[in-house]
Amino acid sequence: MPNERGSDVSGEPSLSLRHGIKPGEACVREVAAFILDTGGFAGVPVTGMVECSHSKFMYHDRRIVPKIGSLQTFVPNIGPAEDFSSRRFSISEVHKIAILDMRLLNCDRNGANLLVRQREKKVKEKG
Repeated sequence: MPNERGSDVSGEPSLSLRHGIKPGEACVREVAAFILDTGGFAGVPVTGMVECSHSKFMYHDRRIVPKIGSLQTFVPNIGPAEDFSSRRFSISEVHKIAILDMRLLNCDRNGANLLVRQREKKVKEKG
């Protein structure tokens, strides 16, 4: 049976938002990004796997099923990269993101999924 676009191998419609990533698997990639960002090289915030149960997380048989996902440390930011001129980003910082993406085999980097932090102000010492 041919695999129709938008269907999984069984022929049923797929719930996946991206080809090749099944629902519930993206959280593993988020945690992997944190682990592979050795020493905070590219600035991936602390990320871990979590499990959450709630009475609303149930199947039709009324059985409560815990959900698994990733939880990432909040990082204050001033917006997505697409809202800024490319002049704001140093070649070195762009290369850090590119190296991380190559290590992760990440093919969906875009200006909307990269947040920009406020630059730290340099303090002049008196003397």
